[in-house]
Amino acid sequence: MTLSPSRRDTGQTNSTSDDRLLWLFVAGLGIGLAVAIAVYAPVTLRTQGALDIVGPSLRPGSPGYNAANASLGYWASWAVSIAAVAAPGLLLLLNRRYRSLGHGYLFAAVPVGIAVAAIVIGFEISGFTAS
Repeated sequence: MTLSPSRRDTGQTNSTSDDRLLWLFVAGLGIGLAVAIAVYAPVTLRTQGALDIVGPSLRPGSPGYNAANASLGYWASWAVSIAAVAAPGLLLLLNRRYRSLGHGYLFAAVPVGIAVAAIVIGFEISGFTAS
């Protein structure tokens, strides 16, 4: 917390600035959560379909029957997509005024995006039913 020049002698903090930073962080959390859940996996899956990237398959004898046989492009598409999800947050970190928004965005988007990717990849490898 920084003290405004007019309040240094009284010991009061500049609460409006702190409130603004908190609300920017909370807004970043919400935006990052929304992007990670609603945008990340659907865009990655559509990109894989558009580029004809071979992923894991559940049919025995098919080229991608297990995770080891999935193409390198399949794994790279998930990695490139999470980097694309993180890019807006990283750019916000460069701007001092919106740095708190970037921190909140990255704090939510990257871990939730990785969790969403793990769930989707798990379903693609093992299917939707219990074995």
